[in-house]
Amino acid sequence: MKTKINVLVLLVAVIMTSCSNDKYGMITVINRDGSCNRELTFHLDSAQLVSGKIDFRQVSVQLNRKWKMSWVVEGKKIHHSFPMTRQQYDSIKNSLHYSNKRVRDVVTVVASSSWDNVEVMGQNTKFALKGFHITPKAELSRSFKWFYTDYTYRETFPKQKIDFRLPLEKYLSKQEIGYWYAGQPNLGKGMSGCEIDNLIDGIKDKYSKWLDDNLFEMSYETVLKNYLSVIQAPVSKSEFVALHDSLSHFFAKKNQKIIDEGQTAQFYQEYFHSNAYSSVLKNEQKMGKSQIELEKFEGLVTLNIDYQLVMPGKVIDDGGGIVGKNTISYRLSGERLIPNDYTIMARSRATNVWAFVLTGILILLTIIILFVKPHRTLFLK
Repeated sequence: MKTKINVLVLLVAVIMTSCSNDKYGMITVINRDGSCNRELTFHLDSAQLVSGKIDFRQVSVQLNRKWKMSWVVEGKKIHHSFPMTRQQYDSIKNSLHYSNKRVRDVVTVVASSSWDNVEVMGQNTKFALKGFHITPKAELSRSFKWFYTDYTYRETFPKQKIDFRLPLEKYLSKQEIGYWYAGQPNLGKGMSGCEIDNLIDGIKDKYSKWLDDNLFEMSYETVLKNYLSVIQAPVSKSEFVALHDSLSHFFAKKNQKIIDEGQTAQFYQEYFHSNAYSSVLKNEQKMGKSQIELEKFEGLVTLNIDYQLVMPGKVIDDGGGIVGKNTISYRLSGERLIPNDYTIMARSRATNVWAFVLTGILILLTIIILFVKPHRTLFLK
């Protein structure tokens, strides 16, 4: 049986679709000497592109003066100094006259910098969402083995806490949470397509119920906290407390997939045949905390970073990434930070050409010494 997804999930889907240009790119290059380079890419609106004043309330990536800024047009390789001039902006805008694209759709802003080590690079890579501050921890180890050197790179993005009253662990197992958010462990291994579909539907049902129950709890606790301000309440506060389970059941039974205060007020009005609680549920100040928690959750799950890693030498362990011609690609999203820390890991092996050359020279010298010495002795006799 297919699951009906609530409005919160639908809203998240709409946000992710409509804000495709708000996705971020990150390219990390690890050099053989342990130094590194990083590029962050993102999109800005026209005012920021021309003024050069980035509104970090709209952009999740946080930058300091150590990052060099430039911009590039889609499909082009030439980077231009940031910000762009009004003439450059108008020129690009005019070229898009017969398309449905905006300037921000075709212009990518690039922030790049070089670092002596990956630890400092990680410390200077920061993302800020409403209520969340994400700074990864990067580590690089090298193992010298004469003919080659092994490199192991790890970058860990810390787990982010969701302040919902009801924990997800109450609805899903640890394995189900890992599979839902990060694809690990792979619970669908060995299953048919039909079996995987049923598995996902079952997890989706429980996940949807978790969201629904938390939405209900947010509204219920807000009313309870402000009960003295409710005029002509249909029941006493103690009766309202006693009705918790009944209200929760009614909420689920009605399949009241809601987010905004107006719909929440309508739900209580339908149950009690009274609009007495609307004064609380439609009050932005009183509902503020609940709304903030929802906005924080929505902001986190919409964070989407296309992470590309370039390692020295040949990749011998991609750590779950997808190996391309020159890079390893990873899926880095806010959702993956909900159950646990998320670690990007890769190992590579770089050949030490000089070791082969030196070894060859030593072998050649040894042969010469062994060959010349007996002949020289015979000559002296």
